[in-house]
Amino acid sequence: MDLLLRLPSLKLVASAHNDTINNEFDISLSLQSFSVCFYNPHQPSPLDAFALTLDNFTVGISRTSIFLPDNSHLKIACTIDIDQATFTYDMRKLSQLIAFPGPWYRRRIAQRFLLKNEQLSKTQSIGAGRSFSKRTRKMMDKLMLEASINIYWNSFKAKIQMSSAMGDTNWLIDKISTKIIFSLQPFVERRLNIYFGVSFLEQEAKGGAISGSLQIANAAINFSWISLCNQPTSFSSKINFNELKIQIIWMGRVVIVVLIDQSSLLLNDEWKLYNDHDEKVFFKNLNH
Repeated sequence: MDLLLRLPSLKLVASAHNDTINNEFDISLSLQSFSVCFYNPHQPSPLDAFALTLDNFTVGISRTSIFLPDNSHLKIACTIDIDQATFTYDMRKLSQLIAFPGPWYRRRIAQRFLLKNEQLSKTQSIGAGRSFSKRTRKMMDKLMLEASINIYWNSFKAKIQMSSAMGDTNWLIDKISTKIIFSLQPFVERRLNIYFGVSFLEQEAKGGAISGSLQIANAAINFSWISLCNQPTSFSSKINFNELKIQIIWMGRVVIVVLIDQSSLLLNDEWKLYNDHDEKVFFKNLNH
């Protein structure tokens, strides 16, 4: 098994700004025409056991922190932009892929390297553990955290060989977008919002015991979780898609056919707590 890595264009930019109150750190990574491929050169016509190609891949991470005597505010933002990706995988070559790192790994070298660092850090970490934990707890009680992740994927194509189970499986996905927002303010509120959307998804399997197809158009999933101080926790989830087609073929016979248009599902999970003079009673309501 051989490895072929192509990295024509790589850009890495990092910047930092620190003062007594504000600390800022930004880093961005950009790849163009990136590809990695594992293959067997001894075969008459080498087949890719694992291949990944990215036309354009960009990642940006920024961290902003404000430290004040009363409280601290930490904001982390991550943006990932992928233009087009092509993926090829042969499940029959899984054992060769797992064995590939073997010749490059030496256990004795790793143990010697790690033991030296471990012996030096043992005496230093014994006395500092307690004070560090106390400081960490005090800072966490006053820390306000905001984190956001935005992912946009223009196109994804995959060709997977699933042996005799599902045969040749092809995936085609267009315009994937994901947004994750998390905010934490101790003893006040906790929020988590997740959005996932797909413009078009198509999956087709041929040549195996189980084959069929799957098509989804304009699908969106929204998830929200909010927990406020001295208030019941609220949870809501919403799923929308314009079209859903499923066809499953078992041993050459169609066994399942599903066709759904303009479907929407809404779930609400609400917890309530009522305090009585004698006892506490919990109520749970599930609405959909």
